[in-house]
Amino acid sequence: MTLRVMGADGIGQLFDEVCELAAEGWRLLAADPRFDVVVEPSLSTLVFRCIPAAVTDPARIDRANLYARKALFASGDAVVAGTKVGGRHYLKFTLLNPETTTSDIAAVLDLIAGHAEQYLGESLDRAS
Repeated sequence: MTLRVMGADGIGQLFDEVCELAAEGWRLLAADPRFDVVVEPSLSTLVFRCIPAAVTDPARIDRANLYARKALFASGDAVVAGTKVGGRHYLKFTLLNPETTTSDIAAVLDLIAGHAEQYLGESLDRAS
C-alpha cells in the first residue's frame, strides 16, 4: 500500500533522508566524548554506548548502559534498542522516521548520559 501511495521515488527519498539523519547522528556521537560509536553507518542504524567519565570497568559501563536503556523505556521518553558488540552491551538507534531531527537525537543522548550517570552515582552510594 505504501508503495502505491508514495511510489518508489517517494519511498527512496524517505530512505535517503533517514540514512542522512543516521550520518548526522554519527557525527554527533563521534564528537561527543560521553559516547563510543562502533562504526559510521551505511544505512540508518547507529550502534553506540555511553562511556561515563572516569569509569574504566567494562562491566560497570555495561550495567550503566543497560540501566539507561531500561530507565528511558520506563519513563516513556524514548525506546532505545540494545545489542552486543564484542561481548559488551551497546545501544542502538534504528532511524526510520524522517520527521526525527538531530535535535531529537541529541536530546535522547543527553537522557542516556544522565541515566547512566545516575546509575553510577546510585551504585557508588550502595557500595558505601
